[in-house]
Amino acid sequence: MLRILVVEDNKAARELLAEALRAAGHTVETAADARTALAAYAVRPPDVVVLDLNLPDHDGLEVARRIRSLAAPAHGPRIVGCSAEAFAETRNAALAAGMDAFLEKPVRLATLAKAVAQPTSPATDDIFRRLGSTEQLTRTQQVWTAEWPELRAKLETALAAADAPTVGRHTHYLRSTALLLGDRALADAIQALADAALTGEWSVARTRFDELAVRAAR
Repeated sequence: MLRILVVEDNKAARELLAEALRAAGHTVETAADARTALAAYAVRPPDVVVLDLNLPDHDGLEVARRIRSLAAPAHGPRIVGCSAEAFAETRNAALAAGMDAFLEKPVRLATLAKAVAQPTSPATDDIFRRLGSTEQLTRTQQVWTAEWPELRAKLETALAAADAPTVGRHTHYLRSTALLLGDRALADAIQALADAALTGEWSVARTRFDELAVRAAR
């Protein structure tokens, strides 16, 4: 059994990862941001850190570097980075920051088990099938439904202010949930909004936001 710290700002992803690892027999603590994660690490260093690269307060790469600076080289935790940005440069940056493995989001639970050094077994496979079932999708949909109104309002405010970084932060969060739902069309609509904001095409971004609002309400 391992002590694992899951650092993930997306509520649906955080719940799924924590439940899967607990069901596999591990002790799991969670954190939604870098500050909470580093505080938890300082109190009781875990065996493994499952670390999202995009956090609301600090870059996950910086968190990995901080953890490595706090731990003795031979006794530090295994750090498993996770990101929806599955580019070679992202993977290389994660490994250079001291991570031991890099997983693409949405994380496949069987892959996660191997990454945290948990051998797969028939029993574990059953757990993963259950957590990927309709029940889990229903829970993720509930999270989306609960969070969408507030995030929609925040996106509207950011669009009105032409605030690209804030649009980028919220669309990244929403896209992670869409991918957990297996809704590629929804994820693509969110990405289209993010891309328009990033390039400063604010009239296009507004159109993409309106399209997203219609799709999100279905």
